[in-house]
Amino acid sequence: MESYLVWLVCGLALIIAELATGTFYLVVLGIAALVGSAVGWSGGGFSAQAIAASAIAVIGVVVVNRWRRSQKRARHGGNNIDIGQAVVFEAWVNESARLARVKYRGTSWDASLTGNDSVKTNDMLYICGSDGSRLQVSPAKPS
Repeated sequence: MESYLVWLVCGLALIIAELATGTFYLVVLGIAALVGSAVGWSGGGFSAQAIAASAIAVIGVVVVNRWRRSQKRARHGGNNIDIGQAVVFEAWVNESARLARVKYRGTSWDASLTGNDSVKTNDMLYICGSDGSRLQVSPAKPS
């Protein structure tokens, strides 16, 4: 079997496998394999095919990695419906680490206080983010 056909089959298989993962990394590797196939079909030797596929794969993975990081940052606070909601300070869990319990939606939540403002029981705080299930709260309402 010709090497460009092997590249073609691998590229298509990687792109199809991407449908199950949704990460875009396999699409990049599939496109890189298709580029290797194109180089082979146009008469390039195996080393030229491998170099072309490798270059596209490295560049593509770097681009996808940067894109995913930017999406993660935008998503971290962008669509969190709790941001700006009021909570009531209940007690310190660890004051030096700024970890506390707050009342929100009728139950107690773990929270991390931002800044160095002093707070006391029943003070109103505002959610400015989250880290997993731990709320990040501040005395100032986020804008």
